[in-house]
Amino acid sequence: MFGVAAVELIARDAKFADVPEVEWFDNLGKSMFTLFQISTFDDWAPLTKNLMNASGGNHGWVAILFVIFIFIVSFVLYSLITAIIIQKAFEVVHKDDEAIGFVNARNRQKEIKGILSFKQNIK
Repeated sequence: MFGVAAVELIARDAKFADVPEVEWFDNLGKSMFTLFQISTFDDWAPLTKNLMNASGGNHGWVAILFVIFIFIVSFVLYSLITAIIIQKAFEVVHKDDEAIGFVNARNRQKEIKGILSFKQNIK
């Protein structure tokens, strides 16, 4: 969605023709790669500044577009990472419960054998 918006709003707009970075939004592939780079906070400030100051105008909507993109991507990414960590933690707990159950069953069997051998020794 943001890739298409960047192609349509930035690459196809004549106001940005004199900005060298506009070629990073020429097509959907380049636009998505550039947005990925922005989502990792890799050198995104100069890109935004150059696009905002294109043709001597103040294009603040470019900054708003990128900030909204960063907020959405970071929220989704952090939520995904948190979900994966929680899922792995539940898997570990489940495996621990199985291991504890196995140890308890083995201990009960030993106790039963001890009681039976004690009972036989009493007779």
